[in-house]
Amino acid sequence: MSRLFLIIPLLLLGAGQLSAALSGRAIAAGGSAFNLCTAAAYLFLALRGLSWVLIVRRFPLSRAYPVMSLGYIVVPLAAALFLGDRLEWRTLVGMVLIGAGVALVGSDTPETRPR
Repeated sequence: MSRLFLIIPLLLLGAGQLSAALSGRAIAAGGSAFNLCTAAAYLFLALRGLSWVLIVRRFPLSRAYPVMSLGYIVVPLAAALFLGDRLEWRTLVGMVLIGAGVALVGSDTPETRPR
């Protein structure tokens, strides 16, 4: 299983959060709480949970879990791109720091490379 598989839960998290936000907007506009966006949010988040179980079967948790911190980058970017949310400079700086931290934690060293 490739390390690229680690991005699947992130994409599902982003899709689930976008669906939840759209569901909230629909409810606020007087729509039903039982709408397509609500169902999609639950589906995406359930699939994220299943994909995570598959990941931790293959990768050490100490190596896989930091990648989930990228959700703090994926979700705000998706919200800005698809929902028109505004990203302030502090958010952008924080996203860069999170990305750098994940890169540092996830970098291979002779001690952490698979044998």
